[in-house]
Amino acid sequence: MSDALYGVLLFAARRSRSRCQRGVTVPVEVMEYEEFSQQMTYKLTPSEEEGANWFTLNVGTVGKHKIRLVLFKRDEMAFESGKVAESDPMLLKVREDREKFLEQVRELFPEDENWIAFALQHLSVKHHEYVTEQVKKGPKGVDKSDYRKLTDGPPVLYATPYGYRQEGDASQNELALSNFSAKIQEDLKVIAGGDFSERFFTIKATRDKKESIFEVPASQFNTLSWVPTKVGALAHYDAKKNLIAKCIKLDSEKTIKEITAYGHTGWVQLEDGRWAYLHKRGAVVPTGTARFSGRIHLEGKQAHRIFPKAGSPEEIKEAVRKSFALWDLFPAEVSIPLVAGAYRAALGPVDFSIYLVGPTGIGKTSFADMVSRFFGNSLGPEDRLNFESTKFSLEWEAHRLKDQIAVVDDYLGSTRHVEIMRFIARVAGNESGRGRMTEGDKPPRGLLVLTGEVQPPGVSLNARIFTLTFKDEPGWKNTEKFRQCRDLSRDGSLPLAMRAFIESLAEGYGQVKEILEKQKELYADQVGGLANHSRTPGIYGDLMVGVDWWLTFARGVGAISEEEQQSYRAKAESALSAAVIAQTPLVGRIEETDQVEIMRFVIREAIKMGKAYVSGPDSSEAVMGDPTSLHLGWKIDPKGLYLIPDTLYEVGEQMAIELSLTIPDSKGSWHEALVQGVGKNNYLLSHNLNKRRKSTAIRKVIEDAEKTVLHLNPKFLEVVS
Repeated sequence: MSDALYGVLLFAARRSRSRCQRGVTVPVEVMEYEEFSQQMTYKLTPSEEEGANWFTLNVGTVGKHKIRLVLFKRDEMAFESGKVAESDPMLLKVREDREKFLEQVRELFPEDENWIAFALQHLSVKHHEYVTEQVKKGPKGVDKSDYRKLTDGPPVLYATPYGYRQEGDASQNELALSNFSAKIQEDLKVIAGGDFSERFFTIKATRDKKESIFEVPASQFNTLSWVPTKVGALAHYDAKKNLIAKCIKLDSEKTIKEITAYGHTGWVQLEDGRWAYLHKRGAVVPTGTARFSGRIHLEGKQAHRIFPKAGSPEEIKEAVRKSFALWDLFPAEVSIPLVAGAYRAALGPVDFSIYLVGPTGIGKTSFADMVSRFFGNSLGPEDRLNFESTKFSLEWEAHRLKDQIAVVDDYLGSTRHVEIMRFIARVAGNESGRGRMTEGDKPPRGLLVLTGEVQPPGVSLNARIFTLTFKDEPGWKNTEKFRQCRDLSRDGSLPLAMRAFIESLAEGYGQVKEILEKQKELYADQVGGLANHSRTPGIYGDLMVGVDWWLTFARGVGAISEEEQQSYRAKAESALSAAVIAQTPLVGRIEETDQVEIMRFVIREAIKMGKAYVSGPDSSEAVMGDPTSLHLGWKIDPKGLYLIPDTLYEVGEQMAIELSLTIPDSKGSWHEALVQGVGKNNYLLSHNLNKRRKSTAIRKVIEDAEKTVLHLNPKFLEVVS
């Protein structure tokens, strides 16, 4: 064979004590030398007899001094057969290393062990000489013009079509560092919010003329842990990791591009001054302005936060109208607050969380998924956060989900879960996170919707979450209505409606931000007397602000009429007020609530629901409510309301039971609360307490007859708007 070198080794093989010694000739033939991988291939034959059993031995270079041996019969290198002996990196001249390799040979090829041992002994002396001779000859057909010198050294490094190489010693040998090369195409800085950012490298790797492009977190780049999964199973490197990383960086100097991208959802102000709302596939910008040209980098739990393309006016109107079906899926006091949370989240940051609590199987988490689909049609169980995660990973994920809903599932009340609940509710409620990872805080910047089966402990914790209690009772879950709402949440209507809502805000969002807090305070004042914790009215205010903006938008696109807008607003006020009252046992003592305000609320609800009415001077002419229901009394301008005490308390008691609320336990307690409110709410305009009768009620001639009535301010039954 051309270019073959024969090393002839004469040795005495001692087959056994009973056999005589005889001389054996073992040809060691150089078959091939691959300069780029620095692998020498030998053919080993025990004798020159035709048809004699022969072996292939590959000797590969590992680092500067060590080699790796691979031995198999003839040219049958099939690892799956089990008939291939492979060494760990070793020193060929060290007898102990050879003996370790021969243990495999003895197990696989026992008949050939002795002569192979002497062949290895021969190569321990002659291998370097054979390699040097081959290097001097130079490889055939190799064009070194493709070599690119990366450093002047030492060490002198090269990028070649076959991987990275390092210039060797005086023998002019080269060390193969890897069998692949790579270039960093993009250094992507992802702004996740505030001062915090992440980096990712987009890498183009080449091995055996095959290219692959992939992304690697900058923090993992130097570890090279990405090589097997991204470049392939046959990619390898035989040098220190930092040297390969250095080669890649040097090889990338003329190709790398530094790019900045957004790594969160929600509102941002662009360099041109416009406000834009980010999602996975771009950003929603003011109508009629230039398209968003920046980069978005959303992965993991953010990957499905996608808005569709803008719809036609008719499509938007239909989508918005259909979305109101979610208001009626469960009783209003739980359905409307959660849907209102989606509206409010889209307007900007909030300082509270919503907690859905109730028995398993009632549909609370599925409902949370439905509402979350305002921000992405395919959002589902795999996109939820979970209490089994660490509290810091939850904080970080919720930080990136800016101005959206983030569902955190499965609170079970364990010690660990309580700790996590307290942490995330506190950082959301205080609008401040911990200065970790880098400088700056990372609080949740969207609305956390938490689900669980038990109520968390502690007044302070419960004051930071708005609890909506789901009950396993008849009438709570309509299976057919549930199916319809689930289908609606998957047909693309919700994100189409939300996109149009956000687009309507974009042009004037700077002004929207400025007035949100004032609107919140105005609404909060409506329910100050219904709450027994200072945080609760603000939550009501935030949710009503969301409802108000959504209804204004829905009216603007023609999805609802002006009358429907007023009706929906009144319905939301009732539902959210009921939810506020339901918080009272969770955040303090019921005695700390304003009992007059609660009675006022239930009477107003009775009138709205057609269970009672107030007339003008003539009891047959209703001015509030259904005239076929119970008559509460008279409104006679400008003197005020004259309500019948017994009927008023009876209606209030019935409504309180229906709404699961607590009112004063007797008519006398109710009248006493009215008197105590004089100078505070001034609902009671006159009484007989300073007369001999000492009565809260007065006597008044109405409709030509003397009546015993409570004389109240008309604002007792008015809705503040």
